[in-house]
Amino acid sequence: MISLHKTLQDELRGTPVSFERFQTLAIRLLDTGVLSSGDSQLETELYQDAARVEELLHSYFDIIDCTLFHDHGFEYMRLYPPGSDIPGQDKQDNDVLPKGLRMQLSQGDIASALVLRFLYSEAMQNASLDEDGEAMINLEAFNTTMATQLKRTQPLSVTERRSGFGRLRALKLINFPSDLDVTDPNAQLAIRPLITSLIPEQALADVVAEENTETAEVDV
Repeated sequence: MISLHKTLQDELRGTPVSFERFQTLAIRLLDTGVLSSGDSQLETELYQDAARVEELLHSYFDIIDCTLFHDHGFEYMRLYPPGSDIPGQDKQDNDVLPKGLRMQLSQGDIASALVLRFLYSEAMQNASLDEDGEAMINLEAFNTTMATQLKRTQPLSVTERRSGFGRLRALKLINFPSDLDVTDPNAQLAIRPLITSLIPEQALADVVAEENTETAEVDV
């Protein structure tokens, strides 16, 4: 009987990545769905090691029909479950998506992500992204876009707003200082390029055209 465990160990011997490190990389991607260089020293090192064994990771995840997407320009990897809408690829039909590999978000969270994607597209068109591919916006622009494009408003509760932005930061869609004042319309946050891998351009166009945010989950 062929041992996948032994086969993987044999393949890793020709790389600087140990079997235990490979396990760490795979678990991290299954757990968070993304590795991004520059977020911290730890994550940068994980990303660099993942890049060293990228082909093995592709093969490993292909066994369970998951796809590892690597953006070399912005240096991040995102793991997609079966049937996901992946940038540059045709969407695959799959009626049984593993819930453990999906990020469950509220309608409000998804509405916020759509607004961020809309604003990021505008920044791209206006060539106003910074050298890291990020778009700086203020909360007034965010709130206005949510009202005009999706006919929605932010939660009245400050705690709910902070929690929502925190979940989007955990997905690495945005970045902001820890003392962000969510009630200040001039407060700024950065929309990260990873937003394009979560919400493709066509998906955004479809949702905005239909003014529909009824979906209850997003692939990560």
